[in-house]
Amino acid sequence: MRILFLDIDGVLNHGEGSIYFEDEKVRILNKILATTDANLVVTSTWRLGATPEEMDQVLTSQGVLPGRVIGVTPYLDDQRGREIHEWLKTWTPRYQIEKIVILDDRSDLAPLDDALVRTSKKIGLTEQDANLAIQFLNSPHSP
Repeated sequence: MRILFLDIDGVLNHGEGSIYFEDEKVRILNKILATTDANLVVTSTWRLGATPEEMDQVLTSQGVLPGRVIGVTPYLDDQRGREIHEWLKTWTPRYQIEKIVILDDRSDLAPLDDALVRTSKKIGLTEQDANLAIQFLNSPHSP
């Protein structure tokens, strides 16, 4: 299974505090999902207090392909890399995870920096970011 760890602010929109996703950013995310058959784990603060099913409904209501959210990371003092690492330790045996990529505008992803496609908070997800994410997920070597 391929997993895309998804931040929202700075990826599907630009800036902070937006309650809407930008159509172009959603289109680009859907391209990644369709091309790689990846599932989503939400890392964004949007996940706090939400189940994976609720996050899937939120994403679907904004145009993201439905049924792709399989998880949300735990909250560990807002240390995104550690949160993703803990999710992977818990769920890799169940989901047989082969490849991962992280879409985020933050850089505090240690120990998973090699899997990061860092977006610009001021721009959000771009075609160039998408191509890199697709390359990570479809390559024969894991990041």
